[in-house]
Amino acid sequence: MGEMAKLITQLGLGAALALFIAWLLRETFKWGKTLIEDTLRKAEEREKKLLVIIEGHSTALTAHTQHAQQFGNDMKTAFQYNRDEHKQQTKVLDEQTKVLGRINGYKKGDE
Repeated sequence: MGEMAKLITQLGLGAALALFIAWLLRETFKWGKTLIEDTLRKAEEREKKLLVIIEGHSTALTAHTQHAQQFGNDMKTAFQYNRDEHKQQTKVLDEQTKVLGRINGYKKGDE
């Protein structure tokens, strides 16, 4: 502290005040730099977590799309099977109608 007092007496109170202000600014900038670095580090951590979440959603959406496509293909196959089965049933019913018509004595045009 003796050297500081000697410096103050040699340079004057104004120089000491200027040194104090310079030191205060330096400390303020150090604090600001630390605050910004901490904020950026936290933002980077949040971004990494968000990317993991987005990747999970993307994977789930891809799986859902594949399942939906498979379901759609299965439904097309089942629908086509039902249509074919109904066509066959219609043919059988038409044939039965003709047979029953002949048994009951209907002639063409009496329908």
